[in-house]
Amino acid sequence: MSDKLKQSLIDGGRPYWVWGPLVFTSFYFLPLIFSNQHFSLLTGFISVGIYISFLFLYHKAANTRGDEVSPTIVLMITLCILGTYITPGTQALFGFISFFCGFNFSFKKGLIGLISVLVAVLISAIAFNYIDVYFISPAVIVSIALFFMGRAERKDRIHAAQEKVSQESIEQLATIAERERIARDMHDLIGHSLTSIALKAELAEKYLSVEKFDLAKQEVSEVSTLSRDILSQVRQAVSGLKTRDINGQIAQLESKLIKHNFSVQVTNNLFKSSAMLESSLILMLTEAVTNILKHSNGDTVTIKLEQSDSGVSLYISDNGIVEEVNFGNGLTGITERCQQLNGSVEVEHTHGMCIQINLPENVDD
Repeated sequence: MSDKLKQSLIDGGRPYWVWGPLVFTSFYFLPLIFSNQHFSLLTGFISVGIYISFLFLYHKAANTRGDEVSPTIVLMITLCILGTYITPGTQALFGFISFFCGFNFSFKKGLIGLISVLVAVLISAIAFNYIDVYFISPAVIVSIALFFMGRAERKDRIHAAQEKVSQESIEQLATIAERERIARDMHDLIGHSLTSIALKAELAEKYLSVEKFDLAKQEVSEVSTLSRDILSQVRQAVSGLKTRDINGQIAQLESKLIKHNFSVQVTNNLFKSSAMLESSLILMLTEAVTNILKHSNGDTVTIKLEQSDSGVSLYISDNGIVEEVNFGNGLTGITERCQQLNGSVEVEHTHGMCIQINLPENVDD
């Protein structure tokens, strides 16, 4: 795990964790309270001034990122050393400096910072005659403990930052996948309609050339209807709000095939399905039928939709003659959609074009 952190302590969004521990700085005043006969009023005021200065520096350190906290830490150490001349209560403050050493610095620099704090404790004890366990031991133990607490907080922040980056990467990939899905859906949804529009426009042109104006008018009217329908489908596909019923869609596709002189046999035994499964089946079925309308030279189409405990199968075939199967946008889109649902596709063209789609039972939204 990387040891880089571009945050200040206050950036964590947990105010209690930043300011709550300051309650323990109240131990700073214990020598003043229990040994007040040794302190004058002036000493008391100076002690309070030292404490307020420490809180100011603490606030500055909490708002500073990374190595930039170094000057503030130096000032805090200096303040605590000099403050020990006034009161031994500074033993309660050294540990907070160690915390920032653990949190703001890399481990190597942080360890140097911790050693500096411990040396400062010893210098204070020696310089002002506090060489006893009551001053040195609490300061050393708390400094070491808070240093590792700072390290732990740093690691948590780094881990959270890395998770955020990972999540952003996942969201970016999801956005790309969604764009690809929309592209496939646009192709699947409107491909057959565009084919029909092209065929009807060509037919209308032929009727006009032989002055069959009524028939041409009828074809143009159907082109207009299809155009409005395709516009509606495009809007709904882009917005992701389209709700489709598979039974109605099968009936619509069957009607289109019959209009193009195909004999259609439909078996639909789908008794329950999720929205994702139904939507995917509709799109794959629509694409398969579009391919038949475009390329088949046969006259019979079979559609079978079966559901069992093991999953769902969709079978589409026609009796046209197929010499070679080319995986264009249609078959590629069907294959990719099946893979997304952990399903499989089998294509066979020995006796016409046959597509067998198998999807597992646990396809959920």
